[in-house]
Amino acid sequence: MHDTSVHLCLPAMRGAELTKLGWSQPHQYEDYGIEFMIYGPRTEEELELVLSIIIESLSFARHASIPRH
Repeated sequence: MHDTSVHLCLPAMRGAELTKLGWSQPHQYEDYGIEFMIYGPRTEEELELVLSIIIESLSFARHASIPRH
């Protein structure tokens, strides 16, 4: 099986929320508390959720407001 996880930077509170929901864990090489490993999707529905998390990460990286879904 291949690892399909995604490694992203997110606001610390959002990453903690996703971790609590079972969607992520802090990255093992985190330096700033904003690095998270997001679990890979297994279904089309999960793919949509993971893509929305990636969009959040891009917004965070651009210092834009983070859209909430």
